[in-house]
Amino acid sequence: MSFQGQNCIPSSFANDSENFRRRLLAIDSQLGDKEVEQLKFLCQDFISQKKLEKSSSALDVFDHLMAKELLSEQDPFFLAELLYTMKQHLLLKYLSYRKEQVRSLLPTLKKLSPFRNLLYELSESIDTDILKEMSFIVKESLPKVQLETVSSNV
Repeated sequence: MSFQGQNCIPSSFANDSENFRRRLLAIDSQLGDKEVEQLKFLCQDFISQKKLEKSSSALDVFDHLMAKELLSEQDPFFLAELLYTMKQHLLLKYLSYRKEQVRSLLPTLKKLSPFRNLLYELSESIDTDILKEMSFIVKESLPKVQLETVSSNV
């Protein structure tokens, strides 16, 4: 087994690690700003809000997940779960998963809370008109600043 440079890392391990980073880079390149925001929302129970706010790409989020040992080359399932939840099924191939595989593994390997999943599903199903109606209904009970924030996000 050959070794790379002074690091004493076997080349096969370095190549595997580089290959994993390349696959994460490929996933990152396929996700737009909206999907990165979705990813950050789904990771709020695992990564601090401060770190998520500073994250400008999916790669930043992946790095935080790896630092928390929630994502690794040996166990990429949490990222597969996130992509599956975001309905980014085509990107699962970069992790050597298929949609059906992830679906069948979720009951035993799921890390996302049912509450976070529900919030995500609700946020995806609420359109601008419904959001405006909801803010009109609750305008008496919410401070004006919060309503303006909701309105500016619409």
